Amino acid sequence: MVGPDVKFHHAKLNVKSGQGSRGFSWHQDIPAWPHTDFSPVTVGIYIDGCTPEQGPLTVAEGSHEGPLFSMYDDAGNYVVKIRDSDLGWLNEDSTRRLTGGPGTTLLLNCRAVHGSAPNKASAARPLLLPVYSSADSFPITPSPIPSPHQGDIVRGRPARFASFDTRPVEMPPDWRGGYKPVWMHKNKDETPY
Repeated sequence: MVGPDVKFHHAKLNVKSGQGSRGFSWHQDIPAWPHTDFSPVTVGIYIDGCTPEQGPLTVAEGSHEGPLFSMYDDAGNYVVKIRDSDLGWLNEDSTRRLTGGPGTTLLLNCRAVHGSAPNKASAARPLLLPVYSSADSFPITPSPIPSPHQGDIVRGRPARFASFDTRPVEMPPDWRGGYKPVWMHKNKDETPY
């Protein structure tokens, strides 16, 4: 999926508490932390597993090969979601809810359209989300989730040359002033399918 030389970008632990915590609207990751190419992959690890009632990560199959969508609303606010008007192609048959037992591991391309429903179960859903890229892929903007290990080579060697993909990617807000957590961009509970 990535490599052969691989480096670390960032990681976070996403804990979706039980009893109706928020869902996460349809979005793509790469507009939040654009790189010189589209090699970044998020490795999702369900620590305790995930059932359909726990708001599993849901992905639009094949969407990593499609277009990039804006994460800004019509007023120009960065809202970390694809506009409803851009989702006419999306339906239940084109999506897949990703569930599994403890340790289930998912690989999510940075261009994949994905989201999740609220957690309606009593148990929390902890999901570890480290992000890796090819060693020759370089971030264009500061990371919204800084790490002292950003850029560490975890396999192989550092790159001598950069890889560039000429397809454009929309730029995020300037993260140098600090990262505004994604849930602060939400005005209401929104769920995909």
